[in-house]
Amino acid sequence: MTSPRRAIIASDGAFTYDDLDDASRRVAGSLLADNEDLNQTRVAFLVRPSFAYAAVQRGIWRAGGVAVPLAVSHPPAELEYVIRDSGAAVVVGDKASEATLMPLARAAHARFVSADDALHATPAEGLPHLGSNRRAMII
Repeated sequence: MTSPRRAIIASDGAFTYDDLDDASRRVAGSLLADNEDLNQTRVAFLVRPSFAYAAVQRGIWRAGGVAVPLAVSHPPAELEYVIRDSGAAVVVGDKASEATLMPLARAAHARFVSADDALHATPAEGLPHLGSNRRAMII
């Protein structure tokens, strides 16, 4: 029997494709809540480079959302501009960015989701079909 293939090697460890699949399903489940599909809802996210970054980005896509990555180097005013300009309805942040992002999300009338909570949520079942006509990312 072969060992599972590694998908990501980051400062926080080595992770397999199964790890990424499970984590992204958890994020998707958290983002979907009671919905079946985000239907290209824009989801801004600020997660430091790590396995969590990859899992959050993939989870957004798997839930049917459009990922809007936020730069860790940007000051709050720039983050607010990107959140508002992109029309993000959901903002995801890691522990380091929660204090900054929560009020920005609230001011933009967007739902805030903790990346840590999303990574520990119940994995989504029956994720939406993502055809090639869907948007994926706004940079």
